[in-house]
Amino acid sequence: MILDQVKSALPLSDITVIDCHGHLGGWPLMSMPKNDVPAIVATMDRLGIDRLCLSHFLGIFCDFRRGNDITGEVVRQYPDRLIGYTTINPHYPDEIVAELDRCRELYGMRLVKIHPFCHEYPADGPGYRELWQYADEKEMVVLTHTWESDKTCGPGMFGPIAHEHPHVKIILAHAGATQRGCEQTVNVLKQHDNLYLDVATSHLHVGMIERFVREVGAERVLFGSDMPVLEPAAQLGRIAFAKISEEDKEKILGLNMERLLGEEEKEPTDMRRLDEVTQLPSSHLLARSVGASPVPAAASTPSTKSGISGGEDL
Repeated sequence: MILDQVKSALPLSDITVIDCHGHLGGWPLMSMPKNDVPAIVATMDRLGIDRLCLSHFLGIFCDFRRGNDITGEVVRQYPDRLIGYTTINPHYPDEIVAELDRCRELYGMRLVKIHPFCHEYPADGPGYRELWQYADEKEMVVLTHTWESDKTCGPGMFGPIAHEHPHVKIILAHAGATQRGCEQTVNVLKQHDNLYLDVATSHLHVGMIERFVREVGAERVLFGSDMPVLEPAAQLGRIAFAKISEEDKEKILGLNMERLLGEEEKEPTDMRRLDEVTQLPSSHLLARSVGASPVPAAASTPSTKSGISGGEDL
């Protein structure tokens, strides 16, 4: 059983585990140990996480294009373990479609991460209009930061967006974070079938997982860790210890995200043009990543799931 494996400090080696929420790089306001790429993959191996969907901090701050290039290069190094989110900046609305197309073609990145709070721009503002239209047309998955009643990303803001763009699968990261935010998230999910939530949060609410499953169904709840911002073992543990069925735990830990990823159309990635957009050798590009170390040559061979050891929610 999942709980028995977690209590024994064993990796979850016999079920599918997909973390829908992770990051690359560093955050200037906090210490994040083990935030380089090999360390992140080693943490995945230790816990039994098959795949991690992640974005670079640069993308949710000052340089979305460079952040996307670093993410794409890292995913290229670990194609069987890492899945990249394309980030966009609503302050540059005229560049959104071109960037989404570029990342789809060059890196095969078909997921989108937005951070209205860090960009100080409301998710329902005109600067995001091109994104929502594009994602609706291509039936994409969009992960968005949320927080209780926030003017840029309160959970309730995504109700009208989901209604106007019914083909987008929108994941409300952190489920609004606070107890009140969780309540807001549950309320809006009940009204729109294309909304989902992830459980990546530093806020610990007793019975939170059980409430989500009871009120919106396990099929709408996703495992997210926010690593390396938060400790992924703790995020995984809250699901393992939840008083829900084994079947529901498996859905939350990986099967739900696997289903959403499976709905994304697979297209070949044109790696021949990769260096044309990065314009830097791979090792140098990764070395310039905020808080990240270069990926060593040995890391080009994807790790396998083996059990080897290796603040503010974002």
